[in-house]
Amino acid sequence: MDVPAAAAMATPISPARFQQARGVFRYPAGTLDADEIEAVLAHELGHFRHHHVFKRIALMFAVSFAGLALLGWLSASNGSTPASA
Repeated sequence: MDVPAAAAMATPISPARFQQARGVFRYPAGTLDADEIEAVLAHELGHFRHHHVFKRIALMFAVSFAGLALLGWLSASNGSTPASA
């Protein structure tokens, strides 16, 4: 059974822009009824309304920063000194 895929996207350049999901529309006409399409689009608009894209970007930034800080700490604590020029 194929399950429709959908996505919503907002960017700092155009935060009010909603891109309709191509996944919903890849099915032949009549495959999905109006209620199914409405449900998928409402679900994606919910992500947009609750700022999930920006929250995910902030989370990934924090995780990346923490990972790089940990790597920096581990490389500095291994007892080696950088080569002098």
